[in-house]
Amino acid sequence: MNNGQQVQTATQSSIDVVKEEETKEGMMNRWWVQCTRAISSIQRRIYSKTNLRAAMKQRKARLRAADTDKTLISADLYDAMMEVDSDTNLQFYSLAKGNPNFDQGKLDEQAANRMIGFKNTKEIFVPQPSQTSDIEAQRAQQMEWATILGSGIGVQVPQRDPHMQHFQTLVPAVADHLKIASQMPPIQVPKDLLNAMKLGITHGEAHLQGMLQAGANERQLRPQILQQRDLEKMYNELNQKVVQAEMQAAQMQAMASQNAGIAGMALPAQGQFAGGPSAEIAHDQCQDFD
Repeated sequence: MNNGQQVQTATQSSIDVVKEEETKEGMMNRWWVQCTRAISSIQRRIYSKTNLRAAMKQRKARLRAADTDKTLISADLYDAMMEVDSDTNLQFYSLAKGNPNFDQGKLDEQAANRMIGFKNTKEIFVPQPSQTSDIEAQRAQQMEWATILGSGIGVQVPQRDPHMQHFQTLVPAVADHLKIASQMPPIQVPKDLLNAMKLGITHGEAHLQGMLQAGANERQLRPQILQQRDLEKMYNELNQKVVQAEMQAAQMQAMASQNAGIAGMALPAQGQFAGGPSAEIAHDQCQDFD
């Protein structure tokens, strides 16, 4: 005893050390067995038919999303991104209602989805054309084309324009005017109309560039690119015919002026006879004879 406390002997200390080592070794062995079993299970699941099919399905979904300029994310992440505070959602709806910068139909549909659910909304909601619909975009592009035709001045293309709707509205209008002008005699094609068609083609190219800058690729826009090239080809052919006709008209006018000058030089002066000095002498002799 040491001050009333029992002192542990060397034998007891050795026994305690041995027990601690045995406990530690047992815990390590148990961890090692669990870890190896987990790794084996993971490896088996990686090469299982079910997981391989799921991996191929996910890869195809990711490629389809990439073709449409979208990113495939997990359902949990999507729910977290779409979760919005209800008060903020109502405030946004009040702010966006009646605002032409937002699609009113989609705005009402989303509000109904949150209030009565997707199923009920699908049964009763009837979408209507809004101020940002295709009809409105077509009307805006028709007005821009009318401005180009009337003023002969190009119209800028804002980045936020619905480029596809504008392009699909503009191309047929420019093509119709090109066809009408192609049926006219080249020398009679108005310069204002020719300039307006050139500005219209430039406007269409600007909408194409806007779609490319927004993320579309050339493969997706191949039909529109071919339409744009056809317009440019039609315009170049028409413009070449007009230039050639103007050159021919200028040459004919120059030749006509030159022939008129030569004919004026060949006519005799007033009071003179054709034939030169001999004719004058003969005339004097006739007077003496009389």
